[in-house]
Amino acid sequence: MTPPAISQLVQPVIIRYRAWQMWRGLAICWTLTAIGALALIAADQSIGWRPEYGIHSLLGFAFVSALMVWLSCRRFAPDLQWLARQVEEDHPELNSLLLAAVEQKPDENGRYSYLQQRVIREAIQHAAHSRWSEKFSRPQKRIALGAHWTALAAALALIVVYLTPGIVTRDANAETGPGEQEIVALADFEFEVDPGDAEVERGNSLVVVVRFAGERVPDDVSFVMNPGTEAARIITMVKSMQDPVFGTTITGVDKSFDYQVAFAGGASEKFKVTVYEYPKLERSDAEIAYPAYTGLEKQKIENTRRITAVEESKVALQLELNKPVEYAALISPEETIDLKTDEKKAVALLEEYILKRNRKFRLVLRDADGRTNKVPSRFVFVSLNNREPEVKFLFPRGDQKVSALEEMQFEIQAYDDFGIDRVGFSFRLAGQDSIETVLATNVPARKKLKLTKMLALEEIDAQPDNLITYHLWAEDTGPDGKTRRRESDMFFAEVRRFDETWAEVENEGGQGQQQQQQRTGAPKLAELLKEITFAGWKLRRQEYESEENETEP
Repeated sequence: MTPPAISQLVQPVIIRYRAWQMWRGLAICWTLTAIGALALIAADQSIGWRPEYGIHSLLGFAFVSALMVWLSCRRFAPDLQWLARQVEEDHPELNSLLLAAVEQKPDENGRYSYLQQRVIREAIQHAAHSRWSEKFSRPQKRIALGAHWTALAAALALIVVYLTPGIVTRDANAETGPGEQEIVALADFEFEVDPGDAEVERGNSLVVVVRFAGERVPDDVSFVMNPGTEAARIITMVKSMQDPVFGTTITGVDKSFDYQVAFAGGASEKFKVTVYEYPKLERSDAEIAYPAYTGLEKQKIENTRRITAVEESKVALQLELNKPVEYAALISPEETIDLKTDEKKAVALLEEYILKRNRKFRLVLRDADGRTNKVPSRFVFVSLNNREPEVKFLFPRGDQKVSALEEMQFEIQAYDDFGIDRVGFSFRLAGQDSIETVLATNVPARKKLKLTKMLALEEIDAQPDNLITYHLWAEDTGPDGKTRRRESDMFFAEVRRFDETWAEVENEGGQGQQQQQQRTGAPKLAELLKEITFAGWKLRRQEYESEENETEP
């Protein structure tokens, strides 16, 4: 049971809240009624449809909804705890004081303890200082009341407009009935209708002007759309000042229709307005079939005009248009691609195009009447090159000088955008055939693979002063579907003499240097051999690259 003092304090807030809810609810009812009346007016003007019980149903809805709002507000008894929370949201300084006061309950004798009385007293004192008891006061009630009267006035005005003859557009058949309108032009009036028969692009406006000649000019002139049909509409034409000219504008023409100009006792002949539209691209879907060596599945891209794929991919396009066309093509400065069209379907198809180079196309459309698209859509085809495989030494780098008993350790990295079939290591001892070793197969795409390789010089019977050449190679599938090999740079390993490890001792003076020169000898045969080998290697790679360029289409 809420303390009586708190109940008396909150009671005015409850009364104002009920009134505010009632005016707000009635404003919503009248707004919905105004929307319904506006819908009836629109139906009457656009298609000439006036339901028999439309206005009665609308008025019944307004009465029933208003009665329900009034009754619900009168019986509404808000929860005091909820109301306390609403007040404390506006006055956070209460710090749950009002909520605590509302929840206080007396003991069996109907008395409150000292602490309970103190809480209630502080809540009453705070109401006197902060004036929270005036929540839902006059400003809020005034706003709701103003919205109520505004919505009610709008609803009544629209209902009057709908019920008053002559204010809204009249149905042409209301006077004569379908097929009964037969008006004969009078000889007393001489006039000209512009534009007469016309063609209008869909969505544009049509301006119709009637010019009268002579002294006799009718008082009122009407524009009759689709005369003699159930969809007939009559629009009053506007006179231009003192000139004998009447005109009207039909906005947003979206379909063909007949019309004539009518006035008291006479009318023009019937004219026809034909609606047309230029061909236009509505949507374009692409499907890409990648080459088999990529291992990628077919990809469908919806509503795109930019295609990016690896070279030799097969591209298919399905273009959805606004109307059937007679001719469609993708045109670039380098080539023209004719598209498949259907005289009954608004589509254009590119069944297969092999992507080889970057291209920028513009879409050209032409319908059966010879009209072309106003703004050609742009298509961009981007061809990504199938990169050559990359293989290199991470360690060691450059030429080496090794011992005949040494075990050479190599760290290798391989990478390719669509995977490598084989990665290998090749070396050759001077005067012998080259030896190849396969290090890895089926290397995944776009993954940097690190490999290791050991070459034991003792096992290959390397001798001092021997020269060893070594390099890496990798094989993948090229754009033509054939195996393609790429090789790294060639490096040299020179096998040194065993005694060279102690020949270069500091502080030996000129005698030690003289002995070393006698051992190595004046001619640098190893350096000369390296230069000859490297030159032959370079010529071989240049010849290979030139042959490959000649085979490209």
